[in-house]
Amino acid sequence: MSDENDIYKKFGVKEPQPFSVNLSVHVGEEHGEIRLIIKHHLQKIGFKNVRVHRDGYETLSALKHEPVDVALEGDDLPRLNGYDILKELSEDTHAQRPAFVIISKPLNKSEAMFALEKGVDDILVRPITSGDLFPRIKSAYENYISP
Repeated sequence: MSDENDIYKKFGVKEPQPFSVNLSVHVGEEHGEIRLIIKHHLQKIGFKNVRVHRDGYETLSALKHEPVDVALEGDDLPRLNGYDILKELSEDTHAQRPAFVIISKPLNKSEAMFALEKGVDDILVRPITSGDLFPRIKSAYENYISP
């Protein structure tokens, strides 16, 4: 077990915690109503540490300065979309990349493959229901901590 802990120290990342509602979550969504609905559903499920932003640059800045465990980011955020945010976080050696869920319209097979090739851990398809959130977040987090 100490070998695993040494790896986290070696690469300067924090050791992942087990999945629970104690994880911090960020939601990047352009539409105010959808953003509030997602936050409400997450809080109703039990997530207490939920932050939201409506713009890609705001989101990227927030994720770099106050890392979270899971990020749900829209593929249509203004100025910087979810894919660009993921790329920036992955390439920045000082930023901690969270488990990443892209919020998108229904995707065809090639669009879904594109998302996975970009490093997305899971996909949350609009329209979003409360029943979709927990399984997608859990799946993304588990994919992220044990790829």
